[in-house]
Amino acid sequence: MQSATAEPARIGIELQRSFRAPPERVFRAWTQPVALREWWCPPGWVAGEIEIDLRIGGAYRIEMSRTGTAGARVSVGGHFLEVRPPERLVYTWRWEGAFAEMPETLVTLELRGSDNQTLLTLHHDNFTDLGLRHQHRSGWLSACDRLDRLVTPLAELHDRPAAEWRLAPIGACAMADLADWLTGLGLGKYAAAFAEQEIDFDLLPLLTEADVRELGLPIGPRRKLLEAIGALRGATATQDDRPERRSEAERRQLTIMFVDLAKLYAIGAEARSRGHARGIARVSGRRHRRDQPARLCRQADGRRRARVFRLAAGA
Repeated sequence: MQSATAEPARIGIELQRSFRAPPERVFRAWTQPVALREWWCPPGWVAGEIEIDLRIGGAYRIEMSRTGTAGARVSVGGHFLEVRPPERLVYTWRWEGAFAEMPETLVTLELRGSDNQTLLTLHHDNFTDLGLRHQHRSGWLSACDRLDRLVTPLAELHDRPAAEWRLAPIGACAMADLADWLTGLGLGKYAAAFAEQEIDFDLLPLLTEADVRELGLPIGPRRKLLEAIGALRGATATQDDRPERRSEAERRQLTIMFVDLAKLYAIGAEARSRGHARGIARVSGRRHRRDQPARLCRQADGRRRARVFRLAAGA
């Protein structure tokens, strides 16, 4: 009697990421070789040949190699099963030169949005190994960060939270856990420190800079973590001494304006005095043209004073 061999369970990834760019721009960046070179490879890697035949049944191949080495190249490739710009893209995924034990998997990309906002939903399915699934999930998170820097206008990058991504669960595999979140930030090796202190994902927004320092993180990872925690809280900056420095600069500027205002008072008073003397000397009572500087000075004086007082009231 033959024993049946059970087929390995298939597991997958589902990620959602928001971009401040229209779907058309994001879709082009995902499918054009010139754009792919700018964001596809992780740090320490450089893109080689990229071939894209963007049609149903068409093939693609993206080659990569480590920077500064002449070693063997690795590549990922497959075929497009569905192409609907700029809404949906489905293609197979198979490695060459890496992950030899990994079977062919399936990537599905869906984009929804408007003129300046896109919600990208990425499915990567048919993994048979949790370790490989975890590695690819981390890779997709980092890749989306690089894609974001390419498609988002520079003027908006400064106002952007540290990360705008959400994790969606698949079946019993809940992916919105703290270890995965830290891995997405490149801080996965510190997950044990959080577990030791019994810090879960719900507690993250409550952590202060002192709490993070107690975890023993170096300065670089600590600042990166605080920025990401600030994004979770909806904050626009981490707690540091920059607001105090800005307030001090504003106070100095206000002092300078008050000094300038005092000088302006003196100049205006002198000009008004000269204008009054000339008015008495003139029998006709008409003002001389040279009174105009004094009048303009008084007008500027009033405007400048009102501006300073408004700033002082808001300081």
